[in-house]
Amino acid sequence: MTTAISQPHALKAISALAKYHDTKADSELIEDEGAIHLVVSLSKIPRAKPGKHRFVRLSHAYRAPVGTAGGPTVCLLVKDPQSDIKQLLAARGVKVSKVLGISKLRTKYATYEAKRDLAKEFDVFLADDRIVPMLTKALGKRFMTPRKLPVPVNVAKLTQAKINLALQSSYYSVPTGTMTDVHVGQVVGMQPEHIVANAMDAVSALTAALPKRCNGFECVQTLAFRMQGTPALPFYNALPKVASDAQLEAAEKAKLKEGKAPGSKMSKRQKMWEEMVAEVQESDDESDEDAEMREASASDEEESDDDAMEA
Repeated sequence: MTTAISQPHALKAISALAKYHDTKADSELIEDEGAIHLVVSLSKIPRAKPGKHRFVRLSHAYRAPVGTAGGPTVCLLVKDPQSDIKQLLAARGVKVSKVLGISKLRTKYATYEAKRDLAKEFDVFLADDRIVPMLTKALGKRFMTPRKLPVPVNVAKLTQAKINLALQSSYYSVPTGTMTDVHVGQVVGMQPEHIVANAMDAVSALTAALPKRCNGFECVQTLAFRMQGTPALPFYNALPKVASDAQLEAAEKAKLKEGKAPGSKMSKRQKMWEEMVAEVQESDDESDEDAEMREASASDEEESDDDAMEA
């Protein structure tokens, strides 16, 4: 349950990041909106297969819709041939600033300078979800920042409403390890309460998508906020779970019952161990018998010697 999360602690973490952003902005000429990510640490590994990114609708969008005043310029990166995608979007009345095929991206924007200019030209990049794995190498590290990271979309079902929905949402993937993060807002132009509300939306969506073995929110160990270049500031930490006396007693009874109940199956390791113990006991018994026989024969020899001397 997200009600276990302390909102005052979350607001303090946002406030600390905002102060850091203000001091950093005073010393740098480059504009930075201060993108804030929610870092989620789990107590169990979900063991989920790597899947596509999933959208989470945020209560408070950190981007304006396309076509509105102050709305972003959008570049859509697609699978070849790009002409077919352009015709499909035109037939549906979908408007974006530019449609760019993956092959043209690799040839025309191969140099660092060309990639830098492309990053400056557009505010937001959308990407055909079929080519997302290819983009890390094709775009380079210039695009691996919160402001320029391409948002995956399904081009076959793309409409103008879905583009605006993608821009007003964030996305996540169920982790294959114990940690993941979600972009939930930015310091510039957003209220701290709105960022916290977005974080709660992300936590609810992520925990609902976890496998059943994780038990939803019970699997969440730590929640924290971070910005690029800052350490994660935790605002929620799950307390260690302590078993009750009844649970401990039941576990102890189960241990005593294992392997001793009539008809219970014995594990191979336990069986091997008992056979080894039996062999050692047999060898000890045999050695004891041999020692007794040697002592008896020695005493018989002594008696016969005494009799001979008397005679």
